[in-house]
Amino acid sequence: MASCDFKVGARILVVGYNGSGKSSLINKLANNDDLTKVGDSLLPTQHEAAAIGLDHHLQIQANENAEDGGPINQLIMLFDTQGFGGTTSDDRQIAESIVGIVKTADVVLICHKLYQRVDGKVAEELKELVRILGSKLMKKAIFVFTCGDEYIIRCRPKPVADLTNDDITRQMRAQAEGMKQNIVKILTSLGISQEIGDNIPYCITSADQDDLPTGNWINDL
Repeated sequence: MASCDFKVGARILVVGYNGSGKSSLINKLANNDDLTKVGDSLLPTQHEAAAIGLDHHLQIQANENAEDGGPINQLIMLFDTQGFGGTTSDDRQIAESIVGIVKTADVVLICHKLYQRVDGKVAEELKELVRILGSKLMKKAIFVFTCGDEYIIRCRPKPVADLTNDDITRQMRAQAEGMKQNIVKILTSLGISQEIGDNIPYCITSADQDDLPTGNWINDL
């Protein structure tokens, strides 16, 4: 359950390269595995359009000033987008197709796998995002580092069972901080101020687990 003051009808845009976990993230947030079709490494998610709007009632914690402080259902709009770096459309075409939605988005979730390097393809994706988002909308961005459950095979030393939860959490957060620094370095080279880049929050997520060593990511997000 998210604990954020989303306005009614909030528009949440989910972007990222092919295979970054966008569709899985949306399904997990919506608690509906069939809301969007999830692709794989051989066949990425196929979209009929560059952006697909999905109405969803998200359960959130009511504002503490409300009469009833319990959870409420709030209507939001989730937008699943075609992945950058695909073979059917180039990144510029995708960016142009979603620019109208981008400009009205309340939150932009930028997905990247926690343990996948930031390479030239990601730099091209970020270049297009900066072009259509600009500094104003980049302030609404959140880095979503997906596939956090891979810590099981990534943390050192092995076996992970010999590590404490605090040890694993430190390694995962260090990885996320490093990934963020690499992405922000590209953003600043594209004209986004260092201050804006440094202030972009991040969240570590998983398509399979709500609870990671770093905490319940659905609550965090």
